Order: sequence, then structure tokens, then C-alpha cells
Amino acid sequence: MDTIERFQDSVLQHGKSSNRIYVMEYPPSMKDDYPLRLKEFAAESGYTKIVCKIPSRYKNCFLQGGYVEEAIIPKFYQGKEDAHFLCFYHDPLRQKEEMKLKYEQVKRIAEDKRDTFQTSSGSSEIHVEKCTSKDIPSMATLYKTVFPSYPFPINDPDYLFETMRDNIDYYCVRKHNQMVALASAEMSFRYKNVEMTDFATLPRECGQGYAGEILHQMEQDMQEKEIYTFYTIARAISIGMNATFTKQNYHFGGRLPNNTDISGHIESMNVWYKTKQ
Repeated sequence: MDTIERFQDSVLQHGKSSNRIYVMEYPPSMKDDYPLRLKEFAAESGYTKIVCKIPSRYKNCFLQGGYVEEAIIPKFYQGKEDAHFLCFYHDPLRQKEEMKLKYEQVKRIAEDKRDTFQTSSGSSEIHVEKCTSKDIPSMATLYKTVFPSYPFPINDPDYLFETMRDNIDYYCVRKHNQMVALASAEMSFRYKNVEMTDFATLPRECGQGYAGEILHQMEQDMQEKEIYTFYTIARAISIGMNATFTKQNYHFGGRLPNNTDISGHIESMNVWYKTKQ
């Protein structure tokens, strides 16, 4: 599993599986040499990519250091300041997408389904519920079934319990009292945003629209918490996952090439967002 640790007052996720550094939380007081320090850390560790999610006011500092902008989420910080995904590649080959045309096709298909979501939550067979600690064994089993590898240890009951106590709400779909789909809402109350993530459906149940039902319920609950910005980082190759968000009127923020190890290999990821202001 990747390591999460503090680095010069920031929080990083890094590891060999995705072969990258991801700046999850930027330093409260950003020093001018911070982009360079990240590059040195990546070089020493042999990582080929750095991904930084940072506010607009620090953007030029990174661009001047050779980073490139790959995505943006408007009004990410407290509904006011944009977030920029700024990336650096120690290996230029990693930036090249062999499936670029396929990713563009997936995006077009998803966009054609914009704003077409219709909930079927009234079905007597389908129930979307917020998970509790009693659900953790079933959650871990489902995630382990769906994802052979993942950036976070979502198949670890201890991790699920810890994050459930902290800032993540998990939701599931039950069919005939069996858990068949899962997702999570990772909330930042400080910045008033939430990442809709960790979507997983049992293979035999795919195509039933469960992800959309969960997303719909999560959005309703997040609005009650006065959260302004919703976003996701979705597999660029997945028509179904990208369409889940366009159907509920999320907007495309950009693509992160060769970014994340999911199910055994590194994939490009699309950023989608929705603002409620």
C-alpha cells in the first residue's frame, strides 16, 4: 500500500504501485522552494510523477518550476478559490497516453448522457443506505472482490473503521438484503468540498445503475452539511463511471495521464466536478 506522511507541513501519498507522489494537502505557508523539494524527493525515491492539488494563488510557483496543469476544480476551497492539479514528470514517457483516442471517445459518450439521470430509489428491491461499523466486514469483502489493487487500503477493516470515524461517509446498495455496491463521500469541512469516490459494484450486478443511485443519495446528504463543491477522479477508460457523473450534471475538469494504480495497472483518470453555489 502507498504511504501517507507529512512533508514540509504538507500531506503526501506516495508509493511504488502508482509510482508517484500525490500532494493531498498543501503546506499552509507555501515556501518558494517547495516545488523543487518535491522534485528532489521524487528523484530520490525513483518516482516518475508528482501530482499537486493546490490553490490558484500558488499556481505560478509550480509552473515556473516546470510543472504542467492537467485539471482544475473551480471554487474548491470554501466555494471561492479554484484548485489546480499541477504535475511534474521525471520520465517524459509517462506523460504519453497510448489510449488517448479511446479516452476521448469515452468522454464524448459520457457527455452525450448529460443530465439524464432518473432515480429508481422507489424500487422495493433496491435500498441505498449509509453504512455503519456493523457493515465493515461486508464492505471490506466487496472492495477486495472488485479491486485487486487500489491506492488506499479500502479492503482493510481497520482503515474503513478509522476513516468512518473521521471524515468519510460510506454508502451502499442492498438488493434482497445483500450488499452489492459501495461508494464513499470524503468530506473536507474546512474547505467545504467532498470527493465522491471508491465506487465499487459486484461484477454480476454491474450495469444496474447502482452507482448513480448512491451518488444521488450522497449529494442529497452532502447538501445538508453545507458543502459547496462535489468532485470525483474517475477512471478515464470507464464509460459507465464517467457517465454516472455526467448524468447528474458534473463538468469535466481535465484528465490526469497515467496517474493511478487500479486493478493491477496504472490508468489515466478524469476529473469531474459540480458546484452548488
